[in-house]
Amino acid sequence: MARINPGIESCVLCGIRKPETWEHILPESLGGRLQSLILCGPCNHDVSAPLVAQLTRDPSIILAVENLKRELPRLHQAFTKNVSYTAPGPDGAPIVVRADKLRARRTSEGTYLIDSRRAARHLAKLLRKRGLPEEHIQTKIAEFDSLEDGEPLEMGAGLQVRRSTITELAPSLRDGFVDERFAVMIALEFLSLQLPGAVQTPYFDRLRAYVAGGDLPAILEVERLTTKTYAPFHGLRWQGHDDMLEFFIHLFGWLVFRVRFHKIQVRGRLAAYYEELNWVRLSWSDAPAVRRAPSVTSSAHATIVAIASCRPKGTVRASRRFSSELASVCDSRSVRERG
Repeated sequence: MARINPGIESCVLCGIRKPETWEHILPESLGGRLQSLILCGPCNHDVSAPLVAQLTRDPSIILAVENLKRELPRLHQAFTKNVSYTAPGPDGAPIVVRADKLRARRTSEGTYLIDSRRAARHLAKLLRKRGLPEEHIQTKIAEFDSLEDGEPLEMGAGLQVRRSTITELAPSLRDGFVDERFAVMIALEFLSLQLPGAVQTPYFDRLRAYVAGGDLPAILEVERLTTKTYAPFHGLRWQGHDDMLEFFIHLFGWLVFRVRFHKIQVRGRLAAYYEELNWVRLSWSDAPAVRRAPSVTSSAHATIVAIASCRPKGTVRASRRFSSELASVCDSRSVRERG
């Protein structure tokens, strides 16, 4: 983990309160290791955290992590704890597993789909509601615990239970993409490491307001792009042009956000930062750009960090295989009512 304190007087995202929390420039959930003291507590909690949380529902990010699970087994295991996985249910509707827990639901035919690891308590509750004696309930729970896959068991009071094992789960890709405000937030935070004085100027108030939920300002342009391959690295790069600041945010070598701040002139220069995720290496480069435009007065930090590379100690475990069990309970009374 690397930390940089650019010495700014006010939070990058609100421009009002004093920075008091260390923010990951690239989200920790994606393997980011560079932190900076640039956000106040409310902005970290109310603005940054909700945007970062959307990453676990973004199909592009999910697919990238899945495709790199051999190269990044630890990151894959940690990231997928917050990802929903699905498998076809007996009624055609999906079975959802999240954080290795099956989400209970009831089918249109009156069947309860529940996680078999939590089925005993659920079944006991159903049988008690129907007035069955406790001795009968405990006997049936014991029979359920030794039940083979696919074997039906009559529980009494019109209930039948069957145990099944789900071996193939696919990540759910039905949710939308991460908000573009996330990319603008990353651009602002990265810029604050090199031009902390400039980021405090009124020009950036419109961008801060947008990140916090405001309207898209005319000075801002955001594009979402992809490359042809996945790779275990993240990258950040910005360059000053004659009338524009241009940022490229690479995530897993695959997803790329191009962010442009228009109508601003900054000293022509190029700054880049990369994190190789399967090595413990952070690298920063700061080189002059070809173009030279009038500069914004700032206390720029040129070369900030250079950390030697080393392989992590210990054996990296193989990626986790997702497996979950399903107990389906058929309520014969509900079936009849529907008939």
